[in-house]
Amino acid sequence: MQKRVTYIGVVLGLLCTLLVNAYAQKIKAYVPVPMQVLLLMKSLVFEETLPERCADQVTFGVVHSNTKASLLVAKLFLQNFKRLYKEERLQGLPLKILRIPDKKLSEVLKSNRVDVLYIAPDVKNIGSIIQICKSKKILSVTGEPRLVQKGVVLGFGVRPDRRPQIFVNLSSAKESGIMFLPSFFNFAKVVR
Repeated sequence: MQKRVTYIGVVLGLLCTLLVNAYAQKIKAYVPVPMQVLLLMKSLVFEETLPERCADQVTFGVVHSNTKASLLVAKLFLQNFKRLYKEERLQGLPLKILRIPDKKLSEVLKSNRVDVLYIAPDVKNIGSIIQICKSKKILSVTGEPRLVQKGVVLGFGVRPDRRPQIFVNLSSAKESGIMFLPSFFNFAKVVR
């Protein structure tokens, strides 16, 4: 009986995750959030300055607004990150993740070192967030490719053949003190 209840719980959990992810896909996350987490981690393997920028751990921040879309994408990002990378290390460093409401971003960044900042949909003041990231040498990331043209370093979108695409803003990366290995550009598209 207990196995049956556990099985039903797992099936219901998976269905809820699929429905929530489909909703997030519909609202603004062009690439499914679990895929964004995987693409981010794949990209960070090619980031040369990560060990220098991160003293003893890699700290990820997920900044969001109070809209349903933003809260949902942030929640999915956090859940998938924790599920996929709970015990993992990146370039030999342990991982930590923080949830950050956009209204408290400055406050959180004063008391915490953040190395990678994922920007959920509907976050306001993108220009000032980008400037903060550049000045504090934080790698900015988003699931909205249009924000890469505005100065976010990494973004995830969909190619015409419907496959995920990584976008990188090289000038923003340089201003943020971030360098990628040349092989990264075999699959990442440069936005200027």
